[in-house]
Amino acid sequence: MIDFGTCGVGDPACDLVPAWTMFDGAARDAFADIVGLDAATWSRACGWALWKAAIVVRDRPADAEARATLARILG
Repeated sequence: MIDFGTCGVGDPACDLVPAWTMFDGAARDAFADIVGLDAATWSRACGWALWKAAIVVRDRPADAEARATLARILG
C-alpha cells in the first residue's frame, strides 16, 4: 500500500482550501487578490477542496458543509 497523504506538503494550494470551503464569490475573489498566487495554485486548491468534500459526502451524504463546498466549486 502506498500512502499519498502527505503529497501536498509544501504546496501553498493546500493552505488555500478554506477559500473554497468558507468563502463565496466576492469574498473568495478578495482573498485571492490579497494572497496573490497564480492561477495554477488556485486550480490545485480547488482540486484539493473538491477531493476533500467528495470524500466527506461519500462517507456522510447529508453533510451540509461538504455539500456547500461542492456547490461552490461546481456552481
